[in-house]
Amino acid sequence: MIKTLYYNIKNRWIKNAWMREDQWKKTHGKEFFLIENEQWLEIKNTYEYYITHISSESMAISKEASLFLYSFLLNKKDIKILDFGSGFSSYLFRIIQHDVVSVDDDLLWLEKTKSFLMDKGLSPDNVLLVSDSIWKKKKYDFIFVDLNYVDERIKYIDLILNLTHKNSIILFDDVHKPEYLKELGEKLNKKKGFLLDHLTIDSYGRFSMIYYL
Repeated sequence: MIKTLYYNIKNRWIKNAWMREDQWKKTHGKEFFLIENEQWLEIKNTYEYYITHISSESMAISKEASLFLYSFLLNKKDIKILDFGSGFSSYLFRIIQHDVVSVDDDLLWLEKTKSFLMDKGLSPDNVLLVSDSIWKKKKYDFIFVDLNYVDERIKYIDLILNLTHKNSIILFDDVHKPEYLKELGEKLNKKKGFLLDHLTIDSYGRFSMIYYL
């Protein structure tokens, strides 16, 4: 019981070091709404198909994080997106934006993503291995970080930061894991990272963090 209490206090302390969702809404400068229009309903149906036939719900990006990304990016014009960890997000980004690069460290999974995109009438272009060099020569406006497991993901944070400019935005998924959030805190400015633990939390307790450069 004492060990559990210590673990809960430690987790709360790690989370409290970051900015909160209500502070993000103020910084955002306008009221933020989740957009559940007809296009989103079609995307949601595709998500249900994806977690039934392609991946599992526990491994795929959550429906909640997908809705946030859709709502946040829908009306942004001509932005360059790095989808760092291919999957359903690769489909989602290509539905609403044109300049998208998806990367992964697993060749078999990458081919699965390409096949899924083609099945949905989308181009599999710019779906690349992490080891490819071409995607590392750009600067991106928005980066979604969801590659592999978090203990592998953290190894790429310095590289990801090198692919940003002063107005870039990064969304880190799975920051519900305290050790991952702690490691991010050692590399990032905590005053620029906002935990979206209400807007993006799912049934597994997963949620995201939005980070401004």
